[in-house]
Amino acid sequence: MFLNFGSHKGRTLEQSFARFISNDIDTGQIDPNHVVITSGAQHGVMVALLSIKQREQPVVAVDDLAFGGFRDLSDMLGCDIYSIAWDEDGPLPWSLEHCHQKFGVNVYITSAEVHNPTMACVTNERRVELADVAKRCGISIIDDDCCRISVASGPSYRALAPQMTWYVTSLSKVLSSGLRLGAVIAPELCVHTARKVVMTTILRVSDYFYHLGQHILTSDALAGVRSRIGDETETYLEEAINRLGRFELSWQP
Repeated sequence: MFLNFGSHKGRTLEQSFARFISNDIDTGQIDPNHVVITSGAQHGVMVALLSIKQREQPVVAVDDLAFGGFRDLSDMLGCDIYSIAWDEDGPLPWSLEHCHQKFGVNVYITSAEVHNPTMACVTNERRVELADVAKRCGISIIDDDCCRISVASGPSYRALAPQMTWYVTSLSKVLSSGLRLGAVIAPELCVHTARKVVMTTILRVSDYFYHLGQHILTSDALAGVRSRIGDETETYLEEAINRLGRFELSWQP
C-alpha cells in the first residue's frame, strides 16, 4: 500500500474524463495520458500555474471582471496580475497583446464558455482571434471550463491552440459541489511537470474519489442526472429574470 502512494493503476478515470469531455466540447484529440486528475477546478488552475512556474515566472492576465480565486492564487504565487478588457463578444485580443508587449504577460486565466461571474460566453470568432494572439506571443491560456453544465457552444482554446492551452474542468458544478474532483488536459510537453505538481501538493486524489468519479462517469444514469440538473438550473434562471425584469439583462439559455 505504501509503495503505491502516488498513482492509480490503469488510468481508468483519466480515460473516462477524456470521453466525458470529448462528448461535450471540441478540445481536439485527447490522449488520456495527458489528462491529470485534480482535487477540483481551483486545484487544476493551481496545477497549471505552478507547472508553468517551473519553466518561467508567470506574469498573469485575468479578465476585468474575474473570479476572485484566480487573483488570490496568482498573488499567493508571487505573480504580477493585469486585467484584460472585454466587449460584448468577449476578451479583446488587442488588450491581451498589449499586456504581453507592455508588461510581459505570458499566462492568461479565463473561461471561453461560461465566464465567472458574468456567465458571458465568448463568440467563436473571438476565440480564434485570442488563440492566434496566444500562439504568436507565446502566452499560455488556462481555460477554466468548470461552470458549463450543457454542450459547449464552440471550440475550446485547446482545440485552437493545443500546445498553449491548459484545459481545466470539474464535476463539482456539473453534478455536486461536494464532489471535489476535476481534471486538467495539459500540453503534451508539460504533462510530467503537472503530475509532479499534483504529487507535491496532494500526493494524489484519494482512492475513494477516484473510484467514485469512475463510477459516475461510466454510469448509465449520468445523462439523466445532468438533464435534470439543467432543467432545475433553467427554473432558477427564469425566476432570476422575472425578479430582475426591470433591469436591462442578457443571459445564456
